[in-house]
Amino acid sequence: MGYMDTALSFDWAKFGRAFGLALMTFAAANLIIFSVVEWDRRNTLRWIERALAILEDALVRCRDEDIRTPQIYAALKFLEQHAARKWPFEQFREALENDGSEGWQAEGRYQTLNASLNGIKLAMKDVLK
Repeated sequence: MGYMDTALSFDWAKFGRAFGLALMTFAAANLIIFSVVEWDRRNTLRWIERALAILEDALVRCRDEDIRTPQIYAALKFLEQHAARKWPFEQFREALENDGSEGWQAEGRYQTLNASLNGIKLAMKDVLK
């Protein structure tokens, strides 16, 4: 054995354990962040689908009953927050203000709500990609 200076010696095993632990901690932290982001995206997509279903149900019922409920307005507001285009939501809200008491008004409200809902679906298509 030759001369070995203890000040210059390096414990590779100790370094390997420390580096491995740091690498595992980094990977676990990034996996958790990715999982939370992915969960949030999936959860948001589910809520978007539910809100669209609420509006579709309202469209079916709009000829026969008053659909101006807090649930409808909440679904509109939630979807509008995620959409770049705002005009279909404004048009849908304006059509809701028509009570449809006359037969021709009910049909006009249906037609406007239907066109607005198609615009909302197109606006949400970008989000659902």
